Amino acid sequence: MENSPDKILLGKSSAPEAERLQATLDKHGISIALAHNVATCTSGGCGIQLEIWAHPEDVSQIQQIVALEWQESAAYLQHDPAQAAQVFDPNAKEVTCPACATVFEPLSNECPDCGLTF
Repeated sequence: MENSPDKILLGKSSAPEAERLQATLDKHGISIALAHNVATCTSGGCGIQLEIWAHPEDVSQIQQIVALEWQESAAYLQHDPAQAAQVFDPNAKEVTCPACATVFEPLSNECPDCGLTF
């Protein structure tokens, strides 16, 4: 499926995740199309990847639904999920682990709490 005036490519995802998104959007009255494109997996080992296509006029509402879903799924976290975007700076006095939010002095390349390796 190619970009056309009636549908645009939103991205690609694993089949289960794309189908879950499709079911969620169906509940909101939004129809998306899923398409398999062998060119999106050139290594042959990436599993089934589906392209997600939508009507341009639905994109804003899809973004809002996905953002709300993400906020709800992150509500149980004990720390700010924006921490995941933090860059590990080994020269900083203190750093925050993006996985568990532990604040520590970067004496090694590993979080002392959860073991995340940087």
